Amino acid sequence: YACTKISVENPNAKVVICPSDHAILNEELFFQTVKDGFNQADDFKLITIGINPTRPDTGYGYIQYRDTEDSLKKVKTFTEKPNIELAEKFIESGDYVWNAGIFIWKVSAIDTAFEEFMPEIHEAFADIKPFLFTDKENDAVKSVYMQCRGTSVDYGIMEKSKEVYVLLGNFHWLDLGYWNSLHESLDTDENDNLIQGNSLLYNVRNTIVRGNQDKLIVAEDLDNYVIADCDNVLLICKKDSEARMREFVNDVKNKKGEDFL
Repeated sequence: YACTKISVENPNAKVVICPSDHAILNEELFFQTVKDGFNQADDFKLITIGINPTRPDTGYGYIQYRDTEDSLKKVKTFTEKPNIELAEKFIESGDYVWNAGIFIWKVSAIDTAFEEFMPEIHEAFADIKPFLFTDKENDAVKSVYMQCRGTSVDYGIMEKSKEVYVLLGNFHWLDLGYWNSLHESLDTDENDNLIQGNSLLYNVRNTIVRGNQDKLIVAEDLDNYVIADCDNVLLICKKDSEARMREFVNDVKNKKGEDFL
């Protein structure tokens, strides 16, 4: 929708698409990476930004690339949230980066990709171009969205196209949707515990404890755990189990009801 609308105003426009729940700390390095992407974006290339991994994290997707001296590297494979053994192999290989979900491309390039790989969506948005920037736009867009399958651009286009490239980002990046990222981004105590709430801890390390001040959390002999007391749900799990959070949420919804979400 965004790229179609932008193309009506400027068919030569280049865009950067960023997830809203991520944190970028070294902003100048990020801007330099985006400018590099803009300089190399053309009518065909689909560019994504990869983050040099600091650990074998199972909560992130990984991008394997062809190592060249150019800053823009051809993507070989995408792997979504591998197990710990595979993640460790990725780190050891040296040609994998975390998939930040940040895209850079010309609107003409993504339009061509949609036409090839998701033609029904391409056709639907092409049909409403006359209504964009008019008072009929909202109704037209609602109609189009009802026709769209729930397929991400990663699966629908990026994993299929032969024109996908990655820029290596050296800025500090965090996906705030994951416990490990939250742990990494906030201050911890002398035992590397992130504590938000009222607690007494005994031999607890590398753990996140989150709760309200009116309830005391007492814990002993834990390492690499999450304890989160939120409203009517108490979550206790390994911090590395965040890749299973979607499974937890689905089970809660199906077995206990939406009141616990």
